[in-house]
Amino acid sequence: MATPRYHLTSKAVPASENGNYAFHLREFLLPHEALRREMDRAKRALSNMTNIAGEPWKVEAFGKWFIEYFAPAVHEHHDMEEKVVGPFYQNLGAQLPPKTMAAHGPLVEQLDGMVKKIHEIRRVVRVDPANRTAAVSLESLREEFNGFVTIMEDHLAEEETDWPPIYLQYGKQKADEVLQQILKAGSAHPVFAIFAGAVFNSMGVKVGGVEPCYPGEKAWASHELQQEVLHEMPFPVRVMLLPSWNRQFQRYKALIF
Repeated sequence: MATPRYHLTSKAVPASENGNYAFHLREFLLPHEALRREMDRAKRALSNMTNIAGEPWKVEAFGKWFIEYFAPAVHEHHDMEEKVVGPFYQNLGAQLPPKTMAAHGPLVEQLDGMVKKIHEIRRVVRVDPANRTAAVSLESLREEFNGFVTIMEDHLAEEETDWPPIYLQYGKQKADEVLQQILKAGSAHPVFAIFAGAVFNSMGVKVGGVEPCYPGEKAWASHELQQEVLHEMPFPVRVMLLPSWNRQFQRYKALIF
């Protein structure tokens, strides 16, 4: 059997051998594939923090990645669904999936709790990397994050099941319209640029000579799909903003790789 060229992490969307997906699926795969890959990297980074006393920089780097990038990115992703996507389709007469929308609150609360815990661990490690309290708290964080990932992955799968029929019902033109609203609203959030870099990275888009994905990873989208998504972006985004987004993402990517 030939080795698959592409790798989709979704639990809900069947993988396509050619890396192409219809618009009503890809609109959710774009952010969700990036989120799932970031969570997987974070799990690996946490599992590799076994010697805090000898490698306190790992705690500092992970804390920066989580507090400045990952947690705000998840917050913003949910904000976009609640403040842009949901109202847009509700105004068209759509019945929004109640379960997926209601799940955001508990997920964000758990995320905020982990941010608080990471702040505390960093404070302890900065004073005394050998402090046993830090190691115990880190183990607790590792378990909590693993649990968060399980819940988050189930939530993303539910969205990839419940939302695509709504997108399909109202057609691609409306999907394009809401995408433009997301881009406009997202430009006001600093973390939007970083996460946008992650989105194109996970697709496999090569920007500015920088290889996409991580060593050993495969993109989920075909070159054809990559180009289709890029050409749907406004020209200034493709030419000026995308390289900047990628540079910002690469800086945070380096913290936990």
